Amino acid sequence: MTTVLEFASPRRATGHPDPLLSASPARDSQADCAPISVLVADDTPNVLALLVALIGDHPLLEVTATADNGAAALSLAAQLRPQLVVLDVSMPVMHGLEAAARLRELYPEMRIVMTAADDDPGLRQAYLDVGADCCIRKFYFARQLPATVETLFPERRISPAEAARRRI
Repeated sequence: MTTVLEFASPRRATGHPDPLLSASPARDSQADCAPISVLVADDTPNVLALLVALIGDHPLLEVTATADNGAAALSLAAQLRPQLVVLDVSMPVMHGLEAAARLRELYPEMRIVMTAADDDPGLRQAYLDVGADCCIRKFYFARQLPATVETLFPERRISPAEAARRRI
């Protein structure tokens, strides 16, 4: 099942600007204000829902679409051009590794995070070989997501106080 999600951001719905703090405080562009768009792909509905919820809790991220296989993720990425794609490694129709390789080839600017249930060192090297930016074990996803976002989008860092304010 492929889904494009339309979320009304409370920040935009109120009409009040909510600029993100960045490494360069003088920057005030539209790109700094917009959340980081995320495409999430996982073939297990409960895991997909959990990943969407965890990503939705992050103050800088907004899930814009979900997919249940690699081919659907590739198609949605072509349509929506998300800034971040979160891919399960093992999916039907198109394996996550193949989808990551094709995404990296077609859209080198996209950030790609692979997720996996286990920590196989050989598979971890395969993620890097196909161009994924990193791999997070699903068990640790909630704990590792904030540091991953800071690493992949250093220009979008916000203070802990700002992060807490955005969660309200």
